[in-house]
Amino acid sequence: MYQNPWVNPSACKTQAPSGLCDINGMLNETERKSIAEQPELKASNADGCLCNKGCGANMRISVTVTVMKKIGPQITDYKAAAKDFAEKFRPFWNLGNCSVILIASVGDNMSLADAGSDVINLVGVNETNRIDQDMYEKYFMKGLFVEGINETLNEYRLALAVVAAQTPAPTPAPTLESEAPGGSSTIIIIVIIVVLVAVIGIIIIIIFIRFKQKDRREISTGKPLSNPHEGNPTEKENLKSPPVDV
Repeated sequence: MYQNPWVNPSACKTQAPSGLCDINGMLNETERKSIAEQPELKASNADGCLCNKGCGANMRISVTVTVMKKIGPQITDYKAAAKDFAEKFRPFWNLGNCSVILIASVGDNMSLADAGSDVINLVGVNETNRIDQDMYEKYFMKGLFVEGINETLNEYRLALAVVAAQTPAPTPAPTLESEAPGGSSTIIIIVIIVVLVAVIGIIIIIIFIRFKQKDRREISTGKPLSNPHEGNPTEKENLKSPPVDV
């Protein structure tokens, strides 16, 4: 009976919940620990960077690895077998569509892999098929299961890095400085103009008040206020009349 490594890690021969289940104990403790601690095997559905292009280089996928002694009867259509296995166990393991299920059968020197729809949409069906085929031929069919698992993870990391590199960076939210032509220098000029206008306005108000005060004094005395700089009217007449010779 298959176990859920996230719910029952001890049955899967692991010390903590992860995406690895070695129910038949085909790996040693060191191998299990190194695989189970990979970030893809620690990623849960709550991880906000699963298949999220907005995370850039931190974008990742979830990988669940099942290592078994023998998968069962002879299989001729490996892709169909992997799809059938994944359809049964993806909901059982509570895996989302941004996940890859990798089955490694030691007794058969065989690997079966199935990528979720979000992974296929992200890296492409041709790339997922290439990874599956290359890993099987280079490692699993030769009995190199630990190497095959680690290289499968590396291949998907490289594929995600290519996608992240091709994804345009998100446009930053506009700021006051970026919206204003010329940036901060324009803002400074605007502030200076506002201050000058305020100063001129204050000066005009002061002049207006002074004139008002002068008008009030003229009204109260009944005559215009004399200008000290104009001089005495008699003096003005004397200045205007030429001197008379006696």
